[in-house]
Amino acid sequence: MSARRQFWLFQCLGWSAFVSALLLPWLGALPLGSMLVAKAPLVGAGVGVTLLLRLLYRELRRRGARAWIVAATVVAASYIAAIAWSGIADWTSRVVLRGAEHASLIRLSFDRFGGTSYCALVLIAWSMLYFGVTQYKSLGVERERSITAESLAREARLEALRYQVNPHFLFNTLNAISTLVVEVRTAEAGRMISQLSDFLRLTLSGDGEAEIALAEEVRFARQYLEIERVRFGDRLAVTIEVAPEVESLRVPALILIPIVENAVRHAVERNERGGEIAIRASLHENALRLSVTDDGPGSAAVPIAGSGIGLSNTRARLHQLFGSQHLLRRSSLENGGSEYLMEIPARHGPQSYAQLAHA
Repeated sequence: MSARRQFWLFQCLGWSAFVSALLLPWLGALPLGSMLVAKAPLVGAGVGVTLLLRLLYRELRRRGARAWIVAATVVAASYIAAIAWSGIADWTSRVVLRGAEHASLIRLSFDRFGGTSYCALVLIAWSMLYFGVTQYKSLGVERERSITAESLAREARLEALRYQVNPHFLFNTLNAISTLVVEVRTAEAGRMISQLSDFLRLTLSGDGEAEIALAEEVRFARQYLEIERVRFGDRLAVTIEVAPEVESLRVPALILIPIVENAVRHAVERNERGGEIAIRASLHENALRLSVTDDGPGSAAVPIAGSGIGLSNTRARLHQLFGSQHLLRRSSLENGGSEYLMEIPARHGPQSYAQLAHA
């Protein structure tokens, strides 16, 4: 509802309540029609002076006047307006409404009303309600602006984190290609460049989507592992197990790549015999559970999870998106190796970061 419509709604409701309060003591004792005629000058003049007060108060709000200036202005303006109100109402009743049948009711109306002092009290009450409603609405607008600004800032942070993944991954891959070239493994370097080209074409074809289906994310991870397979050959074994019911669930784009990259670096690259990387996805109650396991040396032999750019990036993205409603941990397996476990809310439809932030 617009501010103008809201003002007139409250204005009509307020003055209707005022008229009702004036008429209730006389219901049944005097004709309703005569009472309405008698009160018309009073109410009409009151509506007019409140419209003038509204103009004054809007100017005070526009200038950002201090609270004590507003309070002093309300008291002074209410008393001045009360003099005008009672005078206009009295003149209107005596000059415009000259009907003899209403004369006694008009006089009784103003005697009952109490004159200028009562008018001033009514206008002060009206002023307090006006400032109360406008202040409440201003707070609501500021709250909406704050929420919008926070959402935009959150989206900007998430976009910055998400776009950090590609350069980080690209740097590591180019470094690996450089190593192959130095070692004169040109055929492998060529295949790795080809695989890298396919991976970049695949990831960029999504036009920077913030969220994608899990099936698409797993496809990215598979393509990345194909790049690494060029470098490691048979030393890298891959297992991917994704439950059919979770393939359509939405996940942040490229959320698995840093985890898979970290597992390859610690479990395969540092092991002469190589290693196995397994990606699994399943539904656990209302959460999507993603795990990346390896058969490397385990947590004790490698740095603490999250110390690298990739995992720090992933932790930051998950925190921004889901707050406390997510899990990301790294643990050692009983038979050796490590498990990176991630749990996020299971969602089917696309949803913006702003919606996620205030869900």
